[in-house]
Amino acid sequence: MAESHGGGSGSKKSGRVKKVALIAAGVLVLAAGGTIALAPAIAGGLAPGLVARYASASLNGEASIESASFSWGGPQRVTGLKVSDASRRQVASVKSIDVSAGLLGLIGGSLDVGTVTISGVKADVTRSRDGTTNLQTLSKPAPATTSSSPASLPEGLHAKLVLKDVAATF
Repeated sequence: MAESHGGGSGSKKSGRVKKVALIAAGVLVLAAGGTIALAPAIAGGLAPGLVARYASASLNGEASIESASFSWGGPQRVTGLKVSDASRRQVASVKSIDVSAGLLGLIGGSLDVGTVTISGVKADVTRSRDGTTNLQTLSKPAPATTSSSPASLPEGLHAKLVLKDVAATF
């Protein structure tokens, strides 16, 4: 009688399962890496809708942006910012906001945001009969806080602010 040692089809099947598992793991690693690499581009595409939604929660009006572009190495860019009051009258607009710092540095805790350039600023401030301005009525009241200390910027925050082409009427 011939004796079988189990080295036949069972071993081939086990090898196929290992190969499929390795390929599946490789695909998952590549997909995760691709998602991380593309995260800034994905965030840039989502930013206009997020700005509109979250600005509505804190404004008696609307805010919108045309586009946003983010990068792991920098720069970050937002274009076409527009702010309108509750009557849909435009209060302010900004052609572009550029931040030279990359996302990797910012996520890593760096407090050096580099150069922040705000270009093409237009603001139209009006005063109503009761003496308040449209800027005062634009923001919703802040919720009451239990903290008695004033808000402050983080210690060590560094930025160079550049304003270009700014116009305001009052």
